[in-house]
Amino acid sequence: MSIPKMTPEEIEVFMRKKTALPVPTLLTVFLILMFAIPMAAAVTPIFVAPSTVLKIVAATLSPFVFAFLHLLVAGLLSMPFHKAIVPGKFPRNLSHFVYGPRRLYAICWTAIFYCTPLYHAFLSVPQTRKLMFWLFGYRGHSEVAIAPDAWIRDLPCLKFSKGVYTANKCTIGTNMCLSDGTIFVENITLGENTMIGHMVIIGPGTHTEGQVELGVNSAVGIRPRFGANCRVGPGCSVNHGAEIGESADIGPASYIGVKAKIGSGIKMPSASNIPDGSVVQTQADLDAILRNERNELLGLKQTLRHSFADRVKKGA
Repeated sequence: MSIPKMTPEEIEVFMRKKTALPVPTLLTVFLILMFAIPMAAAVTPIFVAPSTVLKIVAATLSPFVFAFLHLLVAGLLSMPFHKAIVPGKFPRNLSHFVYGPRRLYAICWTAIFYCTPLYHAFLSVPQTRKLMFWLFGYRGHSEVAIAPDAWIRDLPCLKFSKGVYTANKCTIGTNMCLSDGTIFVENITLGENTMIGHMVIIGPGTHTEGQVELGVNSAVGIRPRFGANCRVGPGCSVNHGAEIGESADIGPASYIGVKAKIGSGIKMPSASNIPDGSVVQTQADLDAILRNERNELLGLKQTLRHSFADRVKKGA
């Protein structure tokens, strides 16, 4: 479903293609079904039970019945639309043949995700976590740790390996809404034992090998790649298409520019600034970039100092 190799004419046809589904109506129907069916199944036995003891038992079990059926109904309703959760760029129009089914999938997932107590409970039990993710199209490894307030969407686009850890308030951004009225979707692949730190934001197309650590409050753009055992310190920014080599160590508060390449084993000090398109294969390459930046800053400092002195002389 991706469109990069299409001609402009083919892209135009793709973006205008319609769905036959009555999406606005189905959104309302799905919401009613996801809550009405579990509620009816949970409450009805309380009223029809022939004895007081059975009524008490039914009332005690009713929250569990509601929770399980809410998950089951939402998951089953989402299944026909897993095929719409694919990489690509689509107009945010309910009549579009990809975006319309995407919204139907999304209404099912958000009915679970935004019901925080239930979602937290499902995550806490390995069996229900595995069932929940499977129902919504996740086919990665089941032994992963997902914080209940980690933002995740598009589960068929998540490719997680064993031991992946996503901390509180991080964003696993498989999709981005753009100002031109479209949505951009791409897979995210996290290698074995990858750690996504607190409040980290990773963009569509992020790919990590094993044992990667993205530090607290870092931001990662579109389609970057991280080699095995590399570490990105707290507060870093890694821009679109950047590549970080194996065992590289990016110091805190550093910036890696668009399509910059950091070689294996590079040790980068705090607050480093790597310009767009730079290639850093050795520590000498890194030293040269940082030295040039220092020289530019010193030159700017001298220019500002002279400018200030001239204005003082003129009584400005």
